[in-house]
Amino acid sequence: MNSIQLGKFLGWFSLGLGLAEMAAPRRLTRGLGLPVSPAVVRLFGMREVGAGLAVLTYPGSPGPVWARVGGDALDLAVLAAALGQGGRRQRNRALLSTMAVLGVTALDIACAAALTKRQTRAAQTARRTRIRQSVRYVPYTDSIETPAADEAEVIGSIIQAMTRESQTVAARDGKTVRASHAKSTGLLKGALRVLDGLPPALAQGLFAKPGTQPVVVRLAQGPGEVLSDSVSTHRGMAIKVFGVDGPKLPGHEGNDTQDFVLATGTAFAQSSASTFLVAMKGLEKSTSLPELAKQVVSTASRASNTVVRAVGGYSPTLSFFGHTKRNPLADTYFSQAAIRYGDYVAKVGVFPVSPDLVAMVDQTLDTGADHDAFRTAVLSHMQAHGAEFELRVQLCTDLGRMSVEDASLPWPEDESPYVAVARMTLPPQDAYSPARQAYFDDVLSFQPAHALQMHRPLGSLMRARLATYQALSAYRHKQNHQRQVEPSGVDEVPD
Repeated sequence: MNSIQLGKFLGWFSLGLGLAEMAAPRRLTRGLGLPVSPAVVRLFGMREVGAGLAVLTYPGSPGPVWARVGGDALDLAVLAAALGQGGRRQRNRALLSTMAVLGVTALDIACAAALTKRQTRAAQTARRTRIRQSVRYVPYTDSIETPAADEAEVIGSIIQAMTRESQTVAARDGKTVRASHAKSTGLLKGALRVLDGLPPALAQGLFAKPGTQPVVVRLAQGPGEVLSDSVSTHRGMAIKVFGVDGPKLPGHEGNDTQDFVLATGTAFAQSSASTFLVAMKGLEKSTSLPELAKQVVSTASRASNTVVRAVGGYSPTLSFFGHTKRNPLADTYFSQAAIRYGDYVAKVGVFPVSPDLVAMVDQTLDTGADHDAFRTAVLSHMQAHGAEFELRVQLCTDLGRMSVEDASLPWPEDESPYVAVARMTLPPQDAYSPARQAYFDDVLSFQPAHALQMHRPLGSLMRARLATYQALSAYRHKQNHQRQVEPSGVDEVPD
């Protein structure tokens, strides 16, 4: 059985398992010894059905199979929790189920790795045999986006689910925090310098002319709640650039700021607004779980992600739930989905370039003794050294291989690499003074909608972000009796 045939087998298996989980969740929870509600099993079933359909729809593509590996990690985390609960009979059932899932996980990893190698060889062969012509970048047109008919309804449901999540956290912690990226780890001031001599395709929008503009930067953990750093999930970097001239998106007119809302991982864990809604409902239900359960999921995902990366794979889901415990300053951050880049279409990434930051990429932090280890590491470094990053863009060259609507598909960097367009310098500073922390976390808002028309976010997930960030920011400020303010200059941000 070759890798494509194995992939099809796993696709049908995933489809059958998912339908069973949706049809008879109570029977499965009893039979397998799972300490979860039937509603959660139905969500797992929906995930399995989606994964199966993706594998069967795109035979030979490693991405959907790597997504199955991410799902396997979540299943193993739930089963790990079951091994310590209930009577002997339930634990034995959970142990047998764990052994079965481990077997399927091994098949998934082997298949995904083989498909990745096959795809890489095919791409290399195509590059060797193709007569290279001058690169042509996909021009931006309004027709490049294809919204689903029910997208507005789906986005409304996302806002409702994330609002309920915020309400659960507020009831527990006594304060309404951001529905994502609640726990900040670094609050920084600096400058962004657009590079000289950019070619016409890169000299677009904010980057059309050389110059230096002030910025503020917020580093944060991914969850919409404040957790110990032992729960190491994806991270975010939000950048607000000041002094930006040009027509802005609706609702941001009259302001001179441009925000870039970035996260670790070249692609998002879900493809579109509709698939994100399914995931969000699962996250909403998990918010009330004890922190230990979240730590188990993060640890299992991180271990699985290590294996996936070791064989040359990439799983957005595993990267989302189980991020490496490194200093956040050493991470690379991406828009993950497309934006308009003037006359073209692109993704954006921010890459650490300071030698001391690059040296920290493979270093992990001990989060056992310090629940705020990531913040401690950022503050310690910034107090003495500062940091430098490059802002790079990846221009779209082929809509067939570089999807605008599917945010879960990384764009191949061998076809279009990330190219530097600006340098961001953050000098040594107190990155978490009380006044700055109160302003960044309570007053400031970083939103994809805070943008030039020339940098409008594109695709299903980005259209959802445009609406959800606005709605949830307004909700957070209202609940905390805090007026929303968009600063007109960096001097309004406390030192």
